[in-house]
Amino acid sequence: MAVDSQHVWLGADLGLLPNGAPVLVLEKTGLMAVPAGRWVADEIGTEERERRLGERPVREQAVQAFFSGNAARVVDLLGAEGTDAESLFLLAFAHDPLGLDDPMKREAYLSRLRKDFPDSPYGEVARGLKPPAKTDASVGGGSSVLQTLFKRRDTNGDGRISDAEWTEWKGAGADMKAFDVDGDGVLGIEEFDAVLRGTSR
Repeated sequence: MAVDSQHVWLGADLGLLPNGAPVLVLEKTGLMAVPAGRWVADEIGTEERERRLGERPVREQAVQAFFSGNAARVVDLLGAEGTDAESLFLLAFAHDPLGLDDPMKREAYLSRLRKDFPDSPYGEVARGLKPPAKTDASVGGGSSVLQTLFKRRDTNGDGRISDAEWTEWKGAGADMKAFDVDGDGVLGIEEFDAVLRGTSR
């Protein structure tokens, strides 16, 4: 993009616009005629984002909540009983160790998914998953599963689960101190492993 006293020049990606002009030229007079009071910010604020999300169908809101890591919101939106394959899938993974951490509910949703929707893409994924075993996430610091789970909760990548990351994961009422064995105010991967196994000091 380039600007002179009268024009705005925009270079176009012809890979995306094969029949388009390589350069678009706009006169500035029309753009400059809009008063500053009518300008719109590039970013959507939190309030507007929430309003727009609230206007979307419940299913789309649940998918957005799932990929935002808000497992409790997924359950709030879909209720405890999924009636279709996608809802059961979302509810199952909302209860995984990175979500609400309820393996029994996770497996119950996956079982229903396998039984009621075996030919759906979600059913195929569920068939490929083994029921959780105690060793899956607790075979020590070398476990790729444990490391993957740890990295998803260590959002700033510093190798520790801070109080803020804990609260984002478990909620404001959850107490991290029971798992903070060395008392340094953060959780290392071994302490995180204990959280997943439900064992504290």
